[in-house]
Amino acid sequence: MQIKIIKLNESYYQLITNNKTLLKNLHNHYSFPVKNAKFIPHVKKGFWNGKISFFYKNGQFAQGILKDIEDYLNTNNYSYEKLFKDKTHNISKSDIQFIINELNTNYQLRDYQLNGILLALNKKKIAIESVTSSGKSLIIACICKYLLNQNKRILIICPQINLVEQMYYDFKDYFNDLHLSCNLQHSQSNQQQKNKLITISTWQSILSILRKNKYYLQQFDVLIQDECHLFKANETKKIAEQCINAKYKIGFSGTYPDDKRYADYWTIKAYIGDIIKITEYKELIKNNYISDIEIKCVILKYPIEDVMQLQKIQNTLKITDTKRLKIKQYNLENDFLYQHEERNKFILSLAQKLPKNSLFLFKHIEKHGKKLLNLFKKHIKNKTILYIDGTIPVEEREKYRKLAEERNDIILLCSYGTFSLGVSIKNLHYIVFCSSYKSKFKVIQSIGRGLRKHKDKNKAIIIDIVDDLSTNQKKNYNLLHFYSRLKRYKEHQFNYTIKKKILDKKQEK
Repeated sequence: MQIKIIKLNESYYQLITNNKTLLKNLHNHYSFPVKNAKFIPHVKKGFWNGKISFFYKNGQFAQGILKDIEDYLNTNNYSYEKLFKDKTHNISKSDIQFIINELNTNYQLRDYQLNGILLALNKKKIAIESVTSSGKSLIIACICKYLLNQNKRILIICPQINLVEQMYYDFKDYFNDLHLSCNLQHSQSNQQQKNKLITISTWQSILSILRKNKYYLQQFDVLIQDECHLFKANETKKIAEQCINAKYKIGFSGTYPDDKRYADYWTIKAYIGDIIKITEYKELIKNNYISDIEIKCVILKYPIEDVMQLQKIQNTLKITDTKRLKIKQYNLENDFLYQHEERNKFILSLAQKLPKNSLFLFKHIEKHGKKLLNLFKKHIKNKTILYIDGTIPVEEREKYRKLAEERNDIILLCSYGTFSLGVSIKNLHYIVFCSSYKSKFKVIQSIGRGLRKHKDKNKAIIIDIVDDLSTNQKKNYNLLHFYSRLKRYKEHQFNYTIKKKILDKKQEK
């Protein structure tokens, strides 16, 4: 039996064989479920099994699992032939010395950044994990500088408009001329489209272009995906697989999905490359590259009559589907917390007494963000309150960011969606989690907002507000979310303390 593997393009390979059983086994072996697929309507209705396969039944498979396919064939004693050559690269520090020489005087490459650059250029297809505030944009800039020297066309994808703008200004900061090679592409950009070698864009803008020109992505030699942990989305996967001529596919993130049972992990591996970590928080703190971190977990205990009233409402729900019931109960719990007068007063007291600049993160705009904004404006007169949600234009957000860098009387009240990801403010001393999250991406990315070094900051203080509505019968959802966050704090060896505060005044006395 003859088995051959050919390379179709920079996105896919093809395994050629007459053995239909082998093709079926590989298809099943490299099919993985989407996390929480049971909530997807098509899965509920039985139209889809909730799995994504990275090896198609016709033998075609995603480029990032080539080695896995070979390992499978070798383990199961199949002989095969590769009808293409694996080219090896050995770019060294001396090869990129001209980049180091051209860096503006305020910057110099750290060892792990140099390692990240060389890994990307030598492996070509790789997902680099480097913790938040480790200087990923500098690594990206240096990679672009090297590849521009080879006249490569580069596409950089950012998840948000403000991060497109920030990447552009970072490039301008690192090198005197790199930004001149950049074309910005997003829905709010006024920049006239020019034929430049680097395009920095959002994935939404790229998909809009693809609807008019399906061959648009074939012009690029390089795809760089910033915040690559968001690559689990079908939209961004579509961009990667249509970059069929991009010999370089490089992802960057501070946190990747790590559970190999699910499609989230395999999507990144299959369409970008192997996930390789280049640094840790403890290493950056030890070398004084980022601020030290202290997390203060404040567990709020609620009056028993309030807890019983909430549980009574939750127990009256007439929903037979267990999953739907839990979602509804969770939403009712959040509504209770957002409206709780004593809880919001506690958040207000933090905003009033925390010195210097602070960031307050909330989840729900109408139910909580706007309520806190009105409360802050009414009672805080000695500080400037800046409110940001998805409706605030990018130019306004950038203006707020600059104000926070220049002044020490700023309270940023922001939704997680707009400020937990990528935004850099050095002069930020306190971050308050006003809403609960268990997602490791949201939690770690949010902490990262406060890790930039600043001359007036010894450490970043994170205040994690924890809501304990538990009884002897069960623990509430937001408390269980806290246990997930606590697990992340321990994983990254963050310093944390836990204390309780009773919101009922009678009990407190």
